[in-house]
Amino acid sequence: MHSSEFLNHPHFETYLITLALGLLLLGGAALRLYVVNNTTVDTPYRVDAADYYNYAYNLRHYGVYSRDGRSVLKRHAAPVPDAVRSPGYPLFLTLFALLLAVVFCMLAAVERWRHRPGSAALVAGLLLGAATLTRPVLELYLPLLLAFMVAGLKTPHRWRPAVLLAAGFALVYVPWVVRSDQAIGHIHDTGLVIGTLAAGMYPDLMYRDEPVSLGVPYRFDPHAAEITQSVSSTLEAIARRFEHHPWRELRWYLFGKPVTLWSWNLVGGAGDVFVYDVLATPYAHPGFLRPTHALMYGLHWLLVVLALLASIGVWLPRADRYFKRSGLFLLRAVSLLLFYNTALLMVGAPYPRYLIPFLPMVYGMAGVAVCALAQEAAKRRRGAFPDTAGEPA
Repeated sequence: MHSSEFLNHPHFETYLITLALGLLLLGGAALRLYVVNNTTVDTPYRVDAADYYNYAYNLRHYGVYSRDGRSVLKRHAAPVPDAVRSPGYPLFLTLFALLLAVVFCMLAAVERWRHRPGSAALVAGLLLGAATLTRPVLELYLPLLLAFMVAGLKTPHRWRPAVLLAAGFALVYVPWVVRSDQAIGHIHDTGLVIGTLAAGMYPDLMYRDEPVSLGVPYRFDPHAAEITQSVSSTLEAIARRFEHHPWRELRWYLFGKPVTLWSWNLVGGAGDVFVYDVLATPYAHPGFLRPTHALMYGLHWLLVVLALLASIGVWLPRADRYFKRSGLFLLRAVSLLLFYNTALLMVGAPYPRYLIPFLPMVYGMAGVAVCALAQEAAKRRRGAFPDTAGEPA
């Protein structure tokens, strides 16, 4: 095949995008390995990381899925099963983002393969189920996605892909639900719901505006134990706050929380981009990584605002002028997820670390906004300065 024939091949654009994404993934993997191998975390066995280790230890040595650390310390012979962490949660920073990327690719294929979308929908459902085992917040995204598919697909029988996606999801996720019900007597651990609602009720994530309490306000509240006795007691405490200080609470829930959630600094962690304190990191020393940190820090809010514009813009009637049908369907599914996840965390605790796996989507949507703005600018230039080639000077 001659070079001109290859460039004019009907799938040349697809090949080019696939190659670019492959190189991006390889480069990202190499960068991650380099950072991991050159980073030293201070006391890595603690908090969430300790839970992950305990789950692995108990599963290997006792055949029990439990975060009970007493067995690891040889203080308890039989760990107690629980469902505090879903089985994929320890890997969610990497696995979750990858699974979602493939899910959205399959959703685009559902729209593109209009006369045979079943296999792509089933695979999307299976992978969405795996992603939900990694990050359970997707449970409520499923019905929104199914409704969007039924309303937005242009296939002859658009309910069929939705049914197949739901079936694939159930095949992966229902066994975990059954296991939890049989092992601990209920499907979800209400402690997580209570914890996130309680942590999120403190404005600016501080107890009475005390800087020392930033990120962990509940540790300084003498009434925390009373508040977190149950879901109802937590909701009652939140209602009392709205009754006593309605405008402050509205400001926090409607404006303060999304700003905190999408901020650069990982409030509730070690600060900056670190969840845990580090003793050594390549980002703190001269080299090729420090400029990347400075670049992303400087662009952070610009990228977030552009992603917001794109997430709104893809739902406008004019959006089909800039994107193909399958691409627009994919972008709307991504937008739906970003809005859903933001709204969910606005109800609970807006810790920025929860959005780390969603950042690739944010950067992608920011790129979409830039492309759309560039196309619009080009159209306006052509309208203001029509081509005058061949006309006399």
